[in-house]
Amino acid sequence: MNEKQTSGDYKNDLEQDKLRVANNPIWSHALFIARQGSKVFPLLERDKKPLLKGWQELATDDEDIILEWAKLYPNHNYGVLTGNGWFVLDFDRVEPDRIYKEI
Repeated sequence: MNEKQTSGDYKNDLEQDKLRVANNPIWSHALFIARQGSKVFPLLERDKKPLLKGWQELATDDEDIILEWAKLYPNHNYGVLTGNGWFVLDFDRVEPDRIYKEI
């Protein structure tokens, strides 16, 4: 919040950010995951690689940071920090039915 911005303005801006994210299914889901206690981080657009250097340390469940990422990177996907009971099964589009049957 800058010097000229009132706390009411800040709350209005925060509500606008939340509405913007609510209309973005990717970042809306990232907020949902974070509220469950997992940490998320932005990925490169149309890629599975982390956008940020030091992503392991920058991954967060802080809603304000996630809202900021949603504003900065609206078309990017997000990753979930694994570990602590989390693991990933990545089904690519090449023969997903066959892969599913094999596992």
